[in-house]
Amino acid sequence: MGKKSKVKTPAPQASSKPKKINPFDLKYNRNKQNVLGAKKSIAGTPGLSKKRAMDIRKQNLGAELNRFGKSNVIRDKRLGERDLTLTEEQKAELRFKVQKEKFFKKKASKYNLEEGIHEDLTHKGAKLTNIQKFEKMDMSDEEGDLDPTLLADSNFGGSAFENVNEIPLGERVKTRREILNEVIAKSKQLKYEKQKEKEAWADETKKLDSMLNDLRNAGQLKGLVMRKSTDEEQPKQSIEDSEYDYLFKSLKLDCGKMAVAEKGIKLNPERKRKVSVVVEDDEDLKKKKDDEFELRFDEHGKVVNLPKDEKYSITKIRTGSDTESEDSDDCDDDDIDDILNSENEDNDDTEINDDQLDEEENITDEEEIEDEENTSSEVDESDEEETINDKDIVSSYEELVNELEKVSSTKTVLEYIEELCETYHPSKKQGNKEKLGKLFVFLLRHFDKTFKEIEDESTINSLSIHIRALYKLVKFDPDFALHCVRSLLKQKFKTRHQKDLTGPITFDIIAFYKLIPCIFRTDSYLHLISTPATLVFMDILNTCHIKNSIDAAKTSFFITLYVTSFERNDFFCPEIIAHLKGLLMMCVQNKENETFPTLQFPLIYPYRTALYISKSYKDANIKPLSISKLFGNIYNEDDVGVTLSTITAIIKNLQFFTTAYTKYSCSFVATFEPFLKLLKKMPLENYPESLEKLCRDTIQLIENEIIKNSSVKRLSKPQTEIKMLKMLEPDFDEDFNPERKKIKKDAASQNKQLKQKLRKETKGAIKELRKDAQFIAQKRRADLDAINQERIQKTATIIRQLQGQESEGRQRFYNK
Repeated sequence: MGKKSKVKTPAPQASSKPKKINPFDLKYNRNKQNVLGAKKSIAGTPGLSKKRAMDIRKQNLGAELNRFGKSNVIRDKRLGERDLTLTEEQKAELRFKVQKEKFFKKKASKYNLEEGIHEDLTHKGAKLTNIQKFEKMDMSDEEGDLDPTLLADSNFGGSAFENVNEIPLGERVKTRREILNEVIAKSKQLKYEKQKEKEAWADETKKLDSMLNDLRNAGQLKGLVMRKSTDEEQPKQSIEDSEYDYLFKSLKLDCGKMAVAEKGIKLNPERKRKVSVVVEDDEDLKKKKDDEFELRFDEHGKVVNLPKDEKYSITKIRTGSDTESEDSDDCDDDDIDDILNSENEDNDDTEINDDQLDEEENITDEEEIEDEENTSSEVDESDEEETINDKDIVSSYEELVNELEKVSSTKTVLEYIEELCETYHPSKKQGNKEKLGKLFVFLLRHFDKTFKEIEDESTINSLSIHIRALYKLVKFDPDFALHCVRSLLKQKFKTRHQKDLTGPITFDIIAFYKLIPCIFRTDSYLHLISTPATLVFMDILNTCHIKNSIDAAKTSFFITLYVTSFERNDFFCPEIIAHLKGLLMMCVQNKENETFPTLQFPLIYPYRTALYISKSYKDANIKPLSISKLFGNIYNEDDVGVTLSTITAIIKNLQFFTTAYTKYSCSFVATFEPFLKLLKKMPLENYPESLEKLCRDTIQLIENEIIKNSSVKRLSKPQTEIKMLKMLEPDFDEDFNPERKKIKKDAASQNKQLKQKLRKETKGAIKELRKDAQFIAQKRRADLDAINQERIQKTATIIRQLQGQESEGRQRFYNK
């Protein structure tokens, strides 16, 4: 029996059979929380999703990459053909312009002038080449008879113009070493010639010098050249030469740097030991710097804990000490007051003190001279002659006054002091510094007494000369001068409080405050002289009574002097502000119930309105006041010119402080708002045009600054607003379903949810863009690999063909 043949049943269609999914391609997402009504697990197919996305990219991006650069597009680049607004002429002009731009943009050689398009030059529409020329042609008789070789030689290096690089026959080319040797030889020859020329000049100079010496010895140059010999009379110098010598000596003897003595002083060992300076170690200096020192003062401002051995007196300063500038700061105020105060005390005391000082100096000098005579017998005669011939310096205030009276007809105070400074310069002799310091005290006293009262205008003119003379002496010992000026300031303060506290300002105070900034620096806030001077200035300004326009003019001038002389005036000064306010109140028609800011202003009429202008003076001319007439009490208090000048000075001072105090924004409105009210009350219609304009500018300035600083508010505790309950209306939902409630979200949660969705979609878009870029790169790499593979195959085929042809050719060659 045979086996039954197995009949295969036909397979069902593929569409009816479901496609199996690889279980390894599935991904299950499990929820972290159980959500009612949601599926517990969802199976995802990331592999199929990636494949589907890749197929979409092949259909879209792949087709575009295949068509990239292969599709043709016809573009109409004719100029102006599509623009219906242009005429034919404008189109032709536009085409001509573009054509010329292309021609000039083309990079051509700079030697080919006519490259590219050839241009024909025309004249009135006709070409210049076609125009017939009727000029007479000059024909040469010898034209065509010259040999062309002759022309070539004469024009291109022949004939007499030989080639530089051409080497004559029979000579060889020089090597580099030979050329260098030739250059060196030429340079040596040139140096030798220069040296020879110098020697010739030196010989000529010697001859001229010998001739000049012969003329000098013969005496023929006696009237032309000044000789130094003391036997013959020297010719008189001109005025310019004497001024030059005077300037040279003053610069040579400047005290900025100590001069060196021409001949040293011989000292015995004992005096050397006294004068020698002990150099301290660094550790000792550190200990001194680290030691703390504190000064304590009592109610009257005197030092309490200062040791007695550190307090010195002017009369006890030893001549020749190296620490005179340091000791001068610690000297007694009473000793300086004895010298400065000439009105309250007798002159006998000062003369006794001066005599004692001279005796002590003489004793010390005699002891030193005896010591020197014992140790060394050689004494320089020139030094003795200079000491004898030197003029003795004044030893008292009366002697200084007598000397100034004697020399007043021939010399000024400055010239007299300069001569003494040259004679008694500290570099010439020990002890001169103390003498010049004592001279400064006497001259300061003379300065204070001279300017107590003004006699005429010459007194004002001599103020600068006296200040320069004092400045000459200050440079030798600034510390001592500072102490003296401070003592004079203290004396003026005491005198004013004891005698005439409410009196007017005198010129000696003005001169003293003019002296301080000229000889000291006043740019620092805390200074040994500027700070007490400022305090005394404020005291004088608050205590002097203002009775009329002359007193107001003096105080205004005093304020102007302080502002212009003392720097750092931007600090707030309530005394000046109060004084300016009181002066402005005197310029308006005030009432009796209105109080002045200080007690120095008058309380009764007509003194309350001493600066009020009741009549019109539009045509008046405001002239500056004369200082000599103002402090000499020559002006009349009822003079309108004085009143107008005083008001002008007050307004200018107010403008200065308005500008200076702009940085005080918090208190500016409260400070200057009263000034604005007073300025608006002033009778501007009665003032001259210049003063009226000045007042209106000041009003505008203050108003602008007040508007700028009025926005500043006082700091206060922030108050929280009380929130009221919102009265909400009921919201009716027409599709209300109690079984399935819909919770509406507020706007903030909706915005947050939308932002999350936007962030999520943005990440997905970025991810897709990266995958698209990766697909494009892979596509381009695959196309490039395919091209390279095709090239390699074609190259291999060509090589194989060439090898076969080569083998066939060799075989034919061997078979021959």
